Amino acid sequence: MTDPHASAGALSEQHFGHIVDSIPGLIFTYDAQGRTEFVNRQLLEYFGCSFEDLQRWEGADIVHPDDIERVTLAWRENIAAGTAHAYEERLRRADGVYRWFQLRCAPAFDAAGGIVRWYGCLTDIDELKRADDATREDLRSLSLLIDSIPGLVFTTRANGELEWINRTIMAYFGRTLEDLQSWQMIDAVHPEDLPNTINRWQAGAASGQPYEFEHRLRRHDGVYRWFHYRASPLYDSQGKLIRWYGLVTDIDDLRRAQDEARRSEHHLRLMLDSIPGSVFTLTPTGEMEQVNRHILEFFGKTFEELRDWRVVTHPDDVAPVARKLEHALMTGEPWESTSRALRADGTYRWFQTRGLPLRDSDGRIVRWYCVNVDIDDLKLAQEDARRNERHLRLILDNIPGYAFTLTPSGEIEQLNQQILDYFGKSFEELRDWGRVTHPDDLERAKRRLGHAIATGTLWQNEARALRSDGVYRWFQTRGLPLRDSDGQILRWYCLLIDIEELKRAEEASRSIQARLARASQLAAVSELAASIAHEVNQPLAAVIANGHACHRWIAAEPPNVERALASVQRTIRDANSAAEIVSRIRALFRHAAPSKQLLNLNEVIEEVGRVIADDLISRGVSLRLELQHDLPPAPADLVQVQQVVANLARNGMDAMDTIVGRAKELTIKTSFDTREVVVAIRDAGIGVEDDESLFEPFVTTKPSGMGMGLAICKSILDAHDGRLWVTRNAGHGVTFSFALPAAE
Repeated sequence: MTDPHASAGALSEQHFGHIVDSIPGLIFTYDAQGRTEFVNRQLLEYFGCSFEDLQRWEGADIVHPDDIERVTLAWRENIAAGTAHAYEERLRRADGVYRWFQLRCAPAFDAAGGIVRWYGCLTDIDELKRADDATREDLRSLSLLIDSIPGLVFTTRANGELEWINRTIMAYFGRTLEDLQSWQMIDAVHPEDLPNTINRWQAGAASGQPYEFEHRLRRHDGVYRWFHYRASPLYDSQGKLIRWYGLVTDIDDLRRAQDEARRSEHHLRLMLDSIPGSVFTLTPTGEMEQVNRHILEFFGKTFEELRDWRVVTHPDDVAPVARKLEHALMTGEPWESTSRALRADGTYRWFQTRGLPLRDSDGRIVRWYCVNVDIDDLKLAQEDARRNERHLRLILDNIPGYAFTLTPSGEIEQLNQQILDYFGKSFEELRDWGRVTHPDDLERAKRRLGHAIATGTLWQNEARALRSDGVYRWFQTRGLPLRDSDGQILRWYCLLIDIEELKRAEEASRSIQARLARASQLAAVSELAASIAHEVNQPLAAVIANGHACHRWIAAEPPNVERALASVQRTIRDANSAAEIVSRIRALFRHAAPSKQLLNLNEVIEEVGRVIADDLISRGVSLRLELQHDLPPAPADLVQVQQVVANLARNGMDAMDTIVGRAKELTIKTSFDTREVVVAIRDAGIGVEDDESLFEPFVTTKPSGMGMGLAICKSILDAHDGRLWVTRNAGHGVTFSFALPAAE
């Protein structure tokens, strides 16, 4: 037979499972040791994984990497302690999206008090988190609004220590927060009011209840004015006092008005009517008592008609204003509200109404003094600002280009639609702009952006960006900062400009320039060949002429042998002359052995210095010699070594022709290194870009150079078993050095 209790238990467990699976929430249970025992269907569907995967949640990617360590530690501590726990974490949905959840878990005990199971629930709080972020933004806006309030607003800690002040306070006192934290020791409070101020402040702080009083405060120009001081406490959820909020309202004019009112009611009437603003008074019960002429003229109504203020208040604003007025009448607190009032011409305008109570010597309210401030223009300005923000968004999205903005720290703030379409990615994906920047260009782009952020100067860079179809194109990025009135950067406005076609045009231009340079080199070779031909042509022409003469003398009857021999001798002489010209050229380029002698290179350099002295003066270059006195001699061809030194010196002078703003100095230094005599010629010129190709024939950095000078110098030094090299200086320019073997 079937056990009816067992069947009932099975049915009950099955019914429980249906119930839990129907709950619109993520439900789970642990066993006593914290191992996952049961999860409902909604939880499995959210994560899109099996029950076995959820049992290994610590090792899986279910919890956000930034939260896993904190969550695991808290979970283990609570399981070990056997206490109910709750914490917040981000959990990965089946589609890969992380959302914020609150996990709450509580133990179930048996009759002996031991834990038999843990019951838990996950609550989606992602929208609440987003609302918190929006709230923080609202708080920032509120802070700006508070700084704009024409009143002295501050906060203190629970013990009464000054914590924060708005800009209006700093402007009034002309002092910093640090200065005002010692207000009891400085002349911020009138000396006659200071004892009472301290007593009222200490008593109010001790009571933990709102308190207020009046005293005189010293303005930055030394003038004391009366202020109404009010502080209200803030308590946390446990009822603990955590902060005081205070408002100090300038009532100096009102005090004077009250004094005048006590002296003469008629004088008060005249004063009210003379104030260029909307001023009125209320009885202690809130009934209209007096209005000045400005109010009568503004509304175009009689005093009797205005006794019911609702007739000139916008219907949508009547209830809020009535509530605030009723609260002020009940509590005696200052009254402040914002509403629309109907002007005589039928137009509604926004007003801010503020009211302060006048008390007698016993503290009873005898009258309310109120003022209406026209804030319609401010409201319109705020609405314009909101419309401008929306308009800016539309402009950005409709600009026929790629526009975006950055925060002051350089993070992407806004992207227009064209950028999103071009890259084919979402805003969140493009916040990491390195993902669409060519790897070879990324480091330079980051470096230039960092420099712009640090210096607040124009950001300009060129880099390749990856289009949605996988093609890289060249872009130029330009960004300018927007600053506030204090010079602080509020935002960076940036533009991406497609310069792919320009880059291609530049590349084509460089190719054309290279071909032109090659043509110029060929022309130079032709010129050199023509020069050589011209030099060789004269002795060759003489050889031909002497040959003809010799032929005539031998062919004569009888032959003139003596003159024929003379012609032959002249032919031999001219042929040798031509051969010598060719031999010198061939010796240079075929590395023929030079005619060597022991040379003191210091003397060679000094001689070259005398030769180029006029050239140095005309170019404004100073020559500095740093010659080692005990330099050993070097076997070398005097003329060729002089040619090397002179060529390198003139190259240095050429490199400094175009520089301005710094000294043109050419330094020649000699030294002995092991077995070599080294000569270093240092300039302060424009430097070189390619060190490797400088010594190749026809390679030149000069607009009119043939590119043969350094090649000839290298050939000469190679023939002497020497070396020639170039190094970049730490500051400006380069140093050409050559070494020759020292004599044994």
